[in-house]
Amino acid sequence: MSHARRHAKSAAALTISQAGTRLLSLLTLIIVQKNVSVAENGLFQLGLRVGFLLALFTEFGLRGYLVRELARHREDRIKSQEIFGNVFNVRLVLVCPVFVIGGLLCALAGYSRPALVAIGLFYFFAVGDSVAMLFKFVFRAYERMEFDAIFSVIGRTLIVSGVVVLWLMRRLTVPSIGGVHIFASLTEAALLALCITHFLGLRLVHPIHWRGMTSVLHRSIPFAVINIIGTMYMSTGTIILSKMLGEESVGYYNAASRLPEALQFFPTAVMNALIPFLARRHNDRALVERYYHFLTRYLGFLAVTCGAVLTLAPQWVITLVAKQDYLTAVPVFRCFGVWLILVYYQILAANILICLDAEKIVMARAVVALVLNVVLNMWWIRLGGVNGAAAALLATEAVSCILYLSALSRRGIPTPVSAFFRIGVVAFSAGIPIVVGLKLFPTAFWGQTLGVTGGIICAAILTVLFALKDDRPVLRSLLKGSEKPEL
Repeated sequence: MSHARRHAKSAAALTISQAGTRLLSLLTLIIVQKNVSVAENGLFQLGLRVGFLLALFTEFGLRGYLVRELARHREDRIKSQEIFGNVFNVRLVLVCPVFVIGGLLCALAGYSRPALVAIGLFYFFAVGDSVAMLFKFVFRAYERMEFDAIFSVIGRTLIVSGVVVLWLMRRLTVPSIGGVHIFASLTEAALLALCITHFLGLRLVHPIHWRGMTSVLHRSIPFAVINIIGTMYMSTGTIILSKMLGEESVGYYNAASRLPEALQFFPTAVMNALIPFLARRHNDRALVERYYHFLTRYLGFLAVTCGAVLTLAPQWVITLVAKQDYLTAVPVFRCFGVWLILVYYQILAANILICLDAEKIVMARAVVALVLNVVLNMWWIRLGGVNGAAAALLATEAVSCILYLSALSRRGIPTPVSAFFRIGVVAFSAGIPIVVGLKLFPTAFWGQTLGVTGGIICAAILTVLFALKDDRPVLRSLLKGSEKPEL
């Protein structure tokens, strides 16, 4: 099987995994947003954000370290068991201290009792979910992506099913939603644990080796900083809004942010599929550069297509995923549409640098982004409220992308101007039908849907034409399975 076809197969499996996870999670959010008050939705979103943030301190960057090291040593059974066992033991040790310290910090921050209950429930959901994700990363290191796809869909299907049952029973409250999430995540983690033991021969029960565990923690620090600060960076707006303007503002902000966040599934899936391969070939700088240029083009095409829909047709998006109460958040949706384009590049660039063993640069970028985002949020929320929080996130992401462009260029991997030109052409082709649809049918949802659909189709056609012109050998390798060495 050619490299291109194998990468495509892995990426397809992870795309199914990420798409299933994000779309089913989005469906859960839509059900909640359409059936509870804005304030209750804000409480739900706050619990999710802070719960996941606290759970990241138990994950401590271990997944990134695990997938890279297992990919490099997976042929050595003893070494693989040692890596997996030490990582899993560290993970278990961190759960209780983080819960106690995190709970005390939240109480000292002055959160109400309902908010503390929501944070606690979603913390345990996030812990179960991240343990399941740790197991999926083991399968990714062995390039067995199908397990990721299957169990991601199973886990999120359990959540959606439980939320639907609660809705039918008229018991759709934040505590009951949290209970459903915890049950689903623990079930998914248990099933994945059985599969790891059966299919890979790795044992969950591993002797405690404090020196080995300490070494794992030390080597995971850059990944931990990247993950923890990255999540704090994404949660900054939510947390500051909750303290300055209240839970209703959190509801508006997160109604706009959740769809763009869900749409990150594709670049995340593609990069996760390629990390094992690129991590093993990181010394071949010419190969990494070819992959970077290829991915910049096609992830860019997809990013500007999604961004055009969110930026140009926010009312259509709000009607689709929320209720009319959220129409006041149109400027926030527009900001997140542009932000989505930038974050596609950020995901690509960060993972390329990690494959080049330059995770310290990614860590430094994360620190800069967090500090800048906090400063801008404190300043701009006072000036513009929820709109200011969205603008702060957008400005920070723009600075991050500039830093990544510079870092890759210094390592001999510049971004070609021709890629930006092609991406701009695709964005223009997607935007025209959307704008025409909005002008012709300003109040008709079906007419706006035609415009959005037309924009997506135009962008897809242009993407295919560029592929035929620039990347015909890759297409031939994908379709025929010819033995081409790489891209």
